[in-house]
Amino acid sequence: MHSVSRRLSFRALVRALHSRSLSRWTCRVTALLVMLVVALTGGLALAQTPPPSPQEPPSAPGTPGAPAQPAAPEQPAILGMTIKGDMAAWAEIEAALKKLKSLSGYRQKSSGVGVWGDRSVTTSEVIPPNSTHTITESVSYSARTPFGTTTFPAGVAESVNVNGQVRWRHKAEGKPWGPWECGKARPPADTRSPSIQTTVEVSREPDTEIEGKPVRTYVYTFVSVTTLPDKRQSTATGKITLYVDTQTGLPRREVEVITITLGSDNRELPRTTDYYDYDAKIEITLPPCEKEI
Repeated sequence: MHSVSRRLSFRALVRALHSRSLSRWTCRVTALLVMLVVALTGGLALAQTPPPSPQEPPSAPGTPGAPAQPAAPEQPAILGMTIKGDMAAWAEIEAALKKLKSLSGYRQKSSGVGVWGDRSVTTSEVIPPNSTHTITESVSYSARTPFGTTTFPAGVAESVNVNGQVRWRHKAEGKPWGPWECGKARPPADTRSPSIQTTVEVSREPDTEIEGKPVRTYVYTFVSVTTLPDKRQSTATGKITLYVDTQTGLPRREVEVITITLGSDNRELPRTTDYYDYDAKIEITLPPCEKEI
């Protein structure tokens, strides 16, 4: 069994999230770990946006009134990642993701459950390396938040990311669209330095079929531990299954189940993503910012 270890500064990690230099599954897991860091340093905050889609940075917007995964904190944390298991399978995974990023464009659709129990369906148009147009539809749900149990209305969120410049808008069910919003720089909120250590175990599973087409199957399980300077810890564990089209070598489907533990609170986050319309001709235009927040 072999392993590969690497360390990234937290600022570099956030830059990688925006530039998509990390694989999509790494971005998803990292966004959840960022949420864990914020939860431990200051409690799970409420905002006017829901959890981000897997294609957007951790601060991506969403439906009105829904709890958010907070934006990535600016304190200099350290992320350590160790990859174990079938390194040949890992190389094949990276090759498939690299091939996806080399396309002129593609689309993807995901459905899943967020950290607050919210259910959503997200459709994205992607122009690699870093432009996306995303629409997320969520159903009405009730969530236990730091302020008690709250019911959030169904809604639709739309976000546009053009080379790192992001705009978003949202509307509640039966309401008109809100303005296109953009974020402004904020000073660091915390100077503490959490540490995130992640171990990933990679394996190759038997080939199968999706909609009659043969696919290769890869599974990676992970355990991520976030430690604050006061030694408090939280843990995220998960299993991610990636299906790669045998003929094209491109990702076809990804199924993930991630469990987050915050003290005695366990939350399971399942999500399935399908990739399609490879090399689609897509145009994405950045809307003007109508409201800075």
